[in-house]
Amino acid sequence: MKSDEASIQFITEKCQSSYRWLILLLGCLMMVGPYYCVDIAAALKSQIDDYFGNSNDYEVNFSLLYTLYAAPNVILPFFGGYTVDRFGVRMCLLLFVSLITLGQTIFSFGISIKSWPVMFVGRLVFGFGGESFTVANSALLADWFKGRELAFAFGINLSISKLGSVINNILSPALTEKLGIVFAFWFGTILCGFSIVCVLLTIPIDKAMDMRIVRLADGGGLYIPAATSAVEDEKAGDNNKAKSVITFAGDEETNDTQSANKLKDTQQVQWRDVLTFTHIFWILVVSCVVVYGCILPFNNISSSLLLERDYFVSPPDGCRLQNITLCESSSNPPVDCPDSKWYQPPLPYNQFIDGKFYPGQLTSNDVDCTSDAWSSSGSCTETFCTRLSDGETQASLVMSIPYIISAVFSPPMGFIIDLYGMRAVISAIAPM
Repeated sequence: MKSDEASIQFITEKCQSSYRWLILLLGCLMMVGPYYCVDIAAALKSQIDDYFGNSNDYEVNFSLLYTLYAAPNVILPFFGGYTVDRFGVRMCLLLFVSLITLGQTIFSFGISIKSWPVMFVGRLVFGFGGESFTVANSALLADWFKGRELAFAFGINLSISKLGSVINNILSPALTEKLGIVFAFWFGTILCGFSIVCVLLTIPIDKAMDMRIVRLADGGGLYIPAATSAVEDEKAGDNNKAKSVITFAGDEETNDTQSANKLKDTQQVQWRDVLTFTHIFWILVVSCVVVYGCILPFNNISSSLLLERDYFVSPPDGCRLQNITLCESSSNPPVDCPDSKWYQPPLPYNQFIDGKFYPGQLTSNDVDCTSDAWSSSGSCTETFCTRLSDGETQASLVMSIPYIISAVFSPPMGFIIDLYGMRAVISAIAPM
């Protein structure tokens, strides 16, 4: 029979604990809400325009939403990274996800009252937590996964996180059509609340493991019998040795305080540490700047671009209704218009809709498909709003393709990197 020492396994790092898979799950789920909300405005770009009445300054205001989110995040992730190193992952996760949820709440309230200034404030607050939350989340995973599991864990995390973007692009237009644009934004707030719950579940698990590891280093013991040894002991008839035993040295309350202080001391960082980063790090930073600069701005306006170019194309000259003063119907069909459903149908002249008279031909800027007066069955612009909704849905599906690819291929790519390496080669090829 093996000795007691041979039958004992020591957990000296988080990466040796089976709890790391629970941490990975929670770390992935807590990112869904922020990823869903960060691009919710892009997914509903045309719907927001209709909701605010197709104002002339809409494009400026819409762009400002993303400027206010992005501008602070040029600097904040650097300070957020320092904050994570200085004060710990747990505190920073809770701080940053709270800022994200508060910002989305303010933004949704601004949508509810149709106030651009309130929406601007919401996006700014959201930005204070947005990218820094990603930094804290990555630090959490890096603490629990090492070696050949690290890239795989990051791949899984990115995959599930990107599902938030996919869900946003598909679900937000559908929620707007069925329940209204205000609910679509408040649903994002609900998902951010779910992210807070995931963080609150993560904190005690991470804290308990930190305390156990430091106690062991201090001379206590965290003992977990090996499964094979337990079986041998049981066969030998020694039931006591088959039980799991956890012992700690010294007074538990005192050890908690000492452990926390020692753990904090090991995580102290200095601003000058940034000067020790190698040129490889800065090359990767430049690569990320270029890739983000190409992809994210396009994603912000791609919904409108796809509609105007492919899925809700303006009708050609000469496309009109048989009787231009009557609504489209089976007895008043379009004339000289494309058969494709991806073209805007012709609009009638001189209409009285929703208590207002519109002289001359209706234009797309006049139509508000978020209002039942324009989009309900039997309304004069029912066909117009139906085609617009179909076009927005199709554009959202196309916008989801990059995120779906990322969600599908990130985990296997992480596994391949962990198995074969070639990080530099893949980093060089990926931006292409």
